[in-house]
Formats: sequence, structure tokens, C-alpha cells
Amino acid sequence: MLERNGDRYANAAASDLYLDEAKPTYVGGMVIGMAADTSHWDSLTAALQTGRPQIEGDQDYLDQYHDAALLTEFMRSMTGLSMGAAHAIGEQFPWSRYRTVIDVGAAQGGVPVQLALRYPQLTGGGFDLPVVRAAFEAYVDGPALTDRLRFYPGDFSPTRCPRPTSSSGATSCTTGASSRSSSCSPRPTARCPGAAR
Repeated sequence: MLERNGDRYANAAASDLYLDEAKPTYVGGMVIGMAADTSHWDSLTAALQTGRPQIEGDQDYLDQYHDAALLTEFMRSMTGLSMGAAHAIGEQFPWSRYRTVIDVGAAQGGVPVQLALRYPQLTGGGFDLPVVRAAFEAYVDGPALTDRLRFYPGDFSPTRCPRPTSSSGATSCTTGASSRSSSCSPRPTARCPGAAR
């Protein structure tokens, strides 16, 4: 985490990237939250001995959605964790051929914001649980993209992916809220019939 140069210490490159609160890649809140909740570590021995998950279902994950402070830190951490992927998705996918994008499991909207900043023709938004709306809208408002990106509330465990507004849209699924999270691709599928064609 640190690098030493003589009698001086400085953040290592990864620490500087992910643990500096002033950077959009900051994930320190998630690390602090994980350190504060030791209940997962209590079952580590059983997990190692059996090779089986010790937490059933999504409840543990969803608990943070009921605490405003935890939700804020979690959303910020998800954005930080997805920033590298957002840039790679922007560079590797031919977005210049598309006009719409929906990020399923968008959290604050880090991926659609990065794409919209890079590709001015893109509109669309993010699909996530209704409680995430305020975090998404505040994040999208920062770079003044509210006229191009909007929030689509829903629960993508039982709901199909949102349909782009035209046949030249694309669906980007970058995160998942559970082990059952849907998988989307640029081509239509049974779970994501509105993906790009």
C-alpha cells in the first residue's frame, strides 16, 4: 500500500488510485464498511472447509440499501470500481454507431456518464433499484448530463432489461445486485429483448 524512498513514504500507485477520496476511483468507503462488518469473517473457517457459500440469498447485500450513509458510500465505491471498465467499454466498443445506452445495475451512473461525455450523440441512462435514483441523478447532474441520461427504476432480478429507444441502441450490463444478476449483450436475448440489433 505504501512505497518507501529513503526515510519517506508515499502511497503506492494502487493506493493512490483507489484510496484517495478526491479521485473518482475511490473505493475506501467499501473497504471501511467491509472492515466494520466482521460477520462474514466469522464463517470463514466453515467456508474454507466446505467450499460452500456461508451467506444465503441477497439479503446481506440489500441491507445496505436501507441505510442512507451505507448506500451513499456503496454507490460511490461502485462508481470507483467501475471507472476502469467504463473507460475500457468506451474505448473498445464502437459507440459511434449507436445513439442510446442503458446500463443495467448502474449505481450512480459512472458508465453511462463516461460514455456520454465521450460520445455526444449518446442518450439513455441507468436501470437500478428505485432507492438509487437520488444518487444517480446527483451524479449525472455533476457533468450536466441530465438532458441526455435518465434513471429507470426497477429490479432486474425479475424484470427484463429496459428497451433502447431505437434500433440503434445498445445495452450495457456492467454490474449485478445478486448472484442471479442478468447477463446482457449487444444482441437480443430472451432476458434482454431490447438489446441493440
